[in-house]
Amino acid sequence: MVPQEWIAKLVPRYGLVIELSEEGNLKSSLHDAGGVVISEVSEVHDENGILYLGSYKAPYLGRLKL
Repeated sequence: MVPQEWIAKLVPRYGLVIELSEEGNLKSSLHDAGGVVISEVSEVHDENGILYLGSYKAPYLGRLKL
């Protein structure tokens, strides 16, 4: 089995957060082409126009004002 670190070096960094309707249709999306701000995001919570971004890897919680 190939280590995940090796695969990560081959795949370009790209961050993407999508919002889906209850039916599963795309409502909106945020893109980070460089994978700097929203890379490795695993959870997003919208609270009064602020997105809280959680990651399985980062030891912090990101906050993005819309």
